[in-house]
Amino acid sequence: MEKKEPFGYHYAKTFDIGDIVAWSTWCGNNNHYIDHTGILISLDVEIIGDRAVSMAKVTSINESKEIEIFTINLKVISKAKSTD
Repeated sequence: MEKKEPFGYHYAKTFDIGDIVAWSTWCGNNNHYIDHTGILISLDVEIIGDRAVSMAKVTSINESKEIEIFTINLKVISKAKSTD
């Protein structure tokens, strides 16, 4: 059986820990999307439905909580500055 790269792997490689990212969630009560902003704190691979998927852990700026989200749902707003 052919080993596949995790879903979203190539997109995840464009991120760096510390990037400021954005994503949206659907609010069914009001029939609109809610925009969120956060700081990327980790990238990982999880098995979901027998498939490896790239996941991100983000600290939400709006709600001061940590969430896990599919990496492909994120958009970079600002890249992390290197301390080199």
